[in-house]
Amino acid sequence: RLDTGYGDMGYHYPFYTGKPIQYKLTASVIGGGRVTLSYYPALMDINDLTDPNQLGLVTYVVESNQPPAVYYFSPGTTIDANALANPGYRLLKWQGTDADASTANLNTVTVDGDKVLVVYFEKKIARTLNVPSGAYPTIQAAVNAAREGDTVVVDQGVYYGGYLAQILTI
Repeated sequence: RLDTGYGDMGYHYPFYTGKPIQYKLTASVIGGGRVTLSYYPALMDINDLTDPNQLGLVTYVVESNQPPAVYYFSPGTTIDANALANPGYRLLKWQGTDADASTANLNTVTVDGDKVLVVYFEKKIARTLNVPSGAYPTIQAAVNAAREGDTVVVDQGVYYGGYLAQILTI
């Protein structure tokens, strides 16, 4: 069948007759927390379409201080990654996701080749970020650097400009 009117995403192999293509995802957690990986299996990975157990959401849990977990996925699979911090910890950063710069607890990994996912957690230590200062000359710089539990202290003055939306209490 020919593709018409749509860009070809490249995740189908109509004339391929070899072993099914699978990509490796190696996942690990550093620090105090865990990550759950959830996805819906590709139709080509389901052995029995009449078995409802094979059609549902599949979830894996990767714990901290364990050897890296290895999973195999069909090309194009989108995996939801949910970072769950232990008490007294918070998400520090993502590595190997679709949005590594995100500090949100929810992220995604699109399987388009072998991937290495690392989720980093840090101890939750509240900081005070002062504006203006050398490290935070603007309110936006302090808001961007602020993490859960931090306080941004703004000196008296007039501040101009719009601010990028983040969840914060002023």
